[in-house]
Amino acid sequence: MQYELYDILTIEDKKYIIASIICENATYYYLLLEVDDEENIHDTNVKVCKQAALNNAEPDILYPVEDEKELSEVTKLLYSAMRFDLKQE
Repeated sequence: MQYELYDILTIEDKKYIIASIICENATYYYLLLEVDDEENIHDTNVKVCKQAALNNAEPDILYPVEDEKELSEVTKLLYSAMRFDLKQE
């Protein structure tokens, strides 16, 4: 399952909104911002997760990006994509 912008996901009993999505090397990367029950954004708790684009075995699972180099590179791209999306609206 591919998630969409602004979907709200629950991970470890916390709710996150998808603020940005990119696809690099057959992997989807998601910038997730924590939200409360009223869907107010708490941008102090940010997660970057990934999902294989071709994963048929576990299509709903998101994995944290743990490699520091990968995290640094995709975080820049996710924030850049988020700024681009805001300019389009």
